This record gives sequence, C-alpha cells and structure tokens, in this order.
Amino acid sequence: MSIGLKVIYYFDGSDGCALCQSMTGWYDDCPSRPHPNCKCPINCYAGYGWYEIRDITDSSSSYTKRWDKEYHFKNDKDFPITTPAESFEVKLGKSWNVKVGFEDYVGLSGSGSKDETRTLTIPSQTLPPHSELHVSVEIYGETINYNGTKYFRFHVYTGSQAGEDGEIEIGPVYGGVKQEDGSCEAKYE
Repeated sequence: MSIGLKVIYYFDGSDGCALCQSMTGWYDDCPSRPHPNCKCPINCYAGYGWYEIRDITDSSSSYTKRWDKEYHFKNDKDFPITTPAESFEVKLGKSWNVKVGFEDYVGLSGSGSKDETRTLTIPSQTLPPHSELHVSVEIYGETINYNGTKYFRFHVYTGSQAGEDGEIEIGPVYGGVKQEDGSCEAKYE
C-alpha cells in the first residue's frame, strides 16, 4: 500500500563504538542515542515508499462447540437389526474482520458474515442382537487470528547521490480474525 513521502532517520554509528556500530541503520522514529557520550550523526530524510505486511501467520486460538445432536438405538431382538439412516440440516456460520494488507492471505476483506445450510447424514448401522448404539454428532467453530510484520520499504534521495533503497521493520501487527463453523465429529459408542 503506497504512502508517498515519510520522514525516516539514519543512525550512522559506523565510526563509533561497538554499540553504536550495532545500531547503524534506518529507523521509523528518531532513535535515541545509546549512551551519553555518543556523537554519532542521526540524519533525517524524506523517504518515498510504501508499507508491506509480510511474515503472515495464522493461529487457531480456540474451538467451540456450536451444535450437537444425540441418537440412541437399542436392539432387544434375538437377531441383528439395521438402524435407519438419519439426515438433518445444520446452519453453519462464518464471520470475519480482516485488516488491510492481510486480504490476499486470508482470502477475505473487510468485515462480514454469511451462513450456509449443510445436510449431515448418519449412515444406517447393523446392530447385533441385544446391543445398543449411541451416536453423538458435534459441530465445532474455529477462531483463527492473523498476525504479521509491518515493513516500510523506501527510496531516499540523498542530495546529489542517486539515493538508497531500504526497508525498516516497523514491528508486529494484528491482521484480524475469522470465525468459521464446520468441524464435524461423529462418535459411535
């Protein structure tokens, strides 16, 4: 995403002590001097550039039971029986709030929600004589959080020189959340 011009700073510790040398580089904000005797130059520039978000990760923060249904079948007979197949409709939801810069990774943009109806079927089962079958169907919703690292990529014009390209790591950013129902589990006991 383009930003145009932005004030950036260059700490030049190349002729300084080991600590100052380790700090040499571009900064988003004016860096503090690392010690009271520091005389290293801190130059201010107008950098033309844009922000990028990279190193995007997603983490599943929680699973929540959204829906469940139980069936109990009993065979009191002296011969096997077949249970009927059971079909039912469930409503599954999806909602999201995705920040700018994360859209391509998540495949969604902005905020929104949608529901869909899905038919689930418990297949018929053969029960041996004098047995029972307990079936539990559960649907879980998953909450996914997105995070990344924000960078400012730039080109600096330094007077008569051609300039310099660089980037500054701004730091971690939160990219939003997606909640989606749909993890289905059937247990037969």
